[in-house]
Amino acid sequence: MNTTTCPDRGLVDVAAVLVGMQAAIAVVSALEALAAATFLGGAAAGPVALSAGVAIGLATITMGLGRRAHWARRATLVVEVAVLAVALLDIVALPLLTGGDAALVSILTHIALPIAVIALLRRPPVRAAFAGVAA
Repeated sequence: MNTTTCPDRGLVDVAAVLVGMQAAIAVVSALEALAAATFLGGAAAGPVALSAGVAIGLATITMGLGRRAHWARRATLVVEVAVLAVALLDIVALPLLTGGDAALVSILTHIALPIAVIALLRRPPVRAAFAGVAA
């Protein structure tokens, strides 16, 4: 039996895993915000809700990427550009406000990871994989 897979299959799966990593990071961030909320009371409800919403959204996008849903590719590109924009603000504001530099983990998760996902999703074979899906 001869089975052939699309050459993009691996690239889309790598992008889905990277977005899944971002979802896992967002879950940890939500748990951290929840722990802070237990000590700060209702004042920290906003960050908890925001972090949980981001985690749920990223998990949904990850599942959509796995199914090759066209909306998931577009949503991923929008989210990654937003993450890069916020990271740029952080990198500019952090030295001005605190005098310190951004941590390596922050640079990797907020700059390198989104750039890698955008680069993967903009490759022609990956675009072709999503072009055939009408979901």
